[in-house]
Amino acid sequence: MSKPKFSSKRKGKKVDPYSLRGGDRAKSSRTKKGRGRPRRPIKLPPGVKRNTYDYDAAEKIPAMLAKRGKVSQLDTGLWAEPKWDGNRSFGIVVPKKVVIRSRSWKTDFAPQYHAVSDDLQELNAKRFVVDGELVFIDPSGKDVFLTGRASKSTIKEKGLKAVYMLYDLLYIGDKDLSDLPYRERRRILSELIPEGLEHVQDSPIIKENQKPYWERALLEKREGMMLKDPDAPYTYDRSRYWRKLKALYTEGADTYDAVIIGYTAGKGKYEGKLGALLLAQRSGDQWLYIGKAAGMDDDTRDMFTQQLMAKQVPKSKMPSIVDMTGKELRLSHAEVFVKPRRVVEIKASEQTTGGRLRWGSFERMRPDKGPMDATTELRPSSTGPKAKSMSAKARRRAEKRAKKKASVSELLTPAALTKKEKRRIRRAKRRAAKKGADSQPVELESETKEEKRKRRRRERRIARREARKSE
Repeated sequence: MSKPKFSSKRKGKKVDPYSLRGGDRAKSSRTKKGRGRPRRPIKLPPGVKRNTYDYDAAEKIPAMLAKRGKVSQLDTGLWAEPKWDGNRSFGIVVPKKVVIRSRSWKTDFAPQYHAVSDDLQELNAKRFVVDGELVFIDPSGKDVFLTGRASKSTIKEKGLKAVYMLYDLLYIGDKDLSDLPYRERRRILSELIPEGLEHVQDSPIIKENQKPYWERALLEKREGMMLKDPDAPYTYDRSRYWRKLKALYTEGADTYDAVIIGYTAGKGKYEGKLGALLLAQRSGDQWLYIGKAAGMDDDTRDMFTQQLMAKQVPKSKMPSIVDMTGKELRLSHAEVFVKPRRVVEIKASEQTTGGRLRWGSFERMRPDKGPMDATTELRPSSTGPKAKSMSAKARRRAEKRAKKKASVSELLTPAALTKKEKRRIRRAKRRAAKKGADSQPVELESETKEEKRKRRRRERRIARREARKSE
């Protein structure tokens, strides 16, 4: 398959977003003497609001996250970018100081990656905050996942190079750019990054001809791609303006971030070790139980058994874990409980409307994320006496009955009445006529319990028949 052409933000250049070697991304030709040259003024659109961000304190910034996208959204006006398999991070730069915070804000990558920090100080501004991905590139030019806390010896042994891929600009100087359209933020970011930097680069954008890029991502087993609305602001939450396309979607699977809350006992050859991880996600101010996951190799299983056993807590000290009905779960099948601290990535075929993962399988640890980052859009029902005493199956039956009852009045017509009910209506009309009250609504005579039971049964049959017709 011939390689598709991709447009770069810089005029007159063609950039292959997958190739990060030599000619495509030239090494810096600038010497140390060139550092500190006068910076070009950045043109900002009128009406940009002033920011109140504290650069010196490097206060935490909630990350804007993407929802699941569809292949049909390619070439529909959204901008496409590579989905880098790296560590999401925020770069906060002030004169003579650089902070590169992980998404959970627990780790600062700047002290470990001096080359990245030096290149960030070369950008065309004194004070700014950028959003991007710290990725590791192998000799073939492919991004390889490695935790940002990996040792220098591990990076050197694998022959990897750390590159900070920037794709958003939130603050510059005393200006807040989050309300600007994405196209404007990317324009300013491209002006901010000088040419020739080796460890800080502008993530490529594919505006047209996106399907060949997606096909190539599948062929080379890449992570996938991102689709972004060029007119959208930065919303600091999971937003419909950003969509993620993963290669896993074509296999009928997806990955989910979850928090370990315990594990079940292993059986057979795994006796004395963990059998499966028990998982939860944050839903509002509650922890929603989403099921179990296994699929670990022996080394990972031993590591989890040792670490979780050392951190176990009694059930009484665990936070409340609920299901979709809002009912608190006992999780009596758990062997060990641990407080929700460790985030893992789980591969599953789907997440049901009841919140459970189907065919969950462990993929990897996510040390770059905190427990509050493992969220779900599903919301449990409000807790209460009825919700706690009613199972999920009984709740679904009750909702179905209520829906049918609400629609019966529309489905029940005079043609559907029995002969006895028609006679009752005629008698009521005659009585009304004698009293001179033809305009008054006609009411049926009080029916016996047996008649009421038959009528309700008939109404349910009618509702089912009409529901089948509508399908």
